[in-house]
Amino acid sequence: MTKTVLIKLALLLALFANPVCGAEITILYTSNLGGVIESCGCSGAGITGLAKRTTLVKQLQSEQEAIHLECGDAFFGKNTIVEDELKQKKLKARYTKRCLHIAGIDAYIPGDRDFAAGSEFLLDELLKDMKIPVLAANMGLTQSKVLVKGGVKTLVVGLSQGPTKSAKAWTSKELEIQETVPALRQVIDERKTHADLIVAVVHGDKRFVEDVAKSKLAHIVIDGSGQGSPKEPEVKSGSIVVAAPRDGRYIGQLKLEVKNEWQKGKTEFQNKYIAVSSKLPDEPNISAIIDEYKNEVIKLYSAEKSKWKKPRKPIYWFDNVCGYCHPDQ
Repeated sequence: MTKTVLIKLALLLALFANPVCGAEITILYTSNLGGVIESCGCSGAGITGLAKRTTLVKQLQSEQEAIHLECGDAFFGKNTIVEDELKQKKLKARYTKRCLHIAGIDAYIPGDRDFAAGSEFLLDELLKDMKIPVLAANMGLTQSKVLVKGGVKTLVVGLSQGPTKSAKAWTSKELEIQETVPALRQVIDERKTHADLIVAVVHGDKRFVEDVAKSKLAHIVIDGSGQGSPKEPEVKSGSIVVAAPRDGRYIGQLKLEVKNEWQKGKTEFQNKYIAVSSKLPDEPNISAIIDEYKNEVIKLYSAEKSKWKKPRKPIYWFDNVCGYCHPDQ
């Protein structure tokens, strides 16, 4: 089902002394991939996966210069991983990381589910040598990144609420997570002269997002938690607030045109959610990585099955395997 939300509003923004005039900036934002790198293949409202989503992202990027922000929860679909599935989930996360590198992403902000296999695994392995900037100003990671597209210098600041209590089962060390608004203010005080626009990408609960919006520190606030279906953007305390839909089923597209009116503190924006169709072809390079993953996970399954003392209930190993468990779907 295709669902599009389109809205165009005028609002007041406190911009910097020398705004760029006559330029347009496009921001693509996605979230909550949950490690689904290929179509789930299930009947009904299935999840189309990263391979198809990347095809659509590259189509959109070919039509206009666009920043693409991945707003968290790309590696795991749940906050808790049972011990029987831990090896397979970690294996898939490593392959998901390789796929993300070629998915047209300009910056990544970690979400709570990314910590499901433990803080050490996320920080010391998955994020350590990412080829994409990883932004979390309140967690001791890279604080921000200035991205230049369409002649506009956009300062992107990442803010993450960190792991939930359930994710601590596989963690032996505590993270030091700073207060969100002070962390954001510190980054902006240090870097605001280098940017025309400030975007805060926030992955956390409703209060976490609202605190950032109320601070009036960012022109745009992207809620990366993916809690619910696409919804209309809001204007809170002078900030445009948009929410990334869950499960990677849609790509959010926000367009802002910097006109002469911006010198008076006025701008317009347009936001819509573009459905990722199951009819889209898979991105070829990601498809090749998926094939590698399937070969490896079959080897893992065979090795693990030989250790079982008695038959176990089938568990999910890779996307098309669900057809073995319920072939009628």
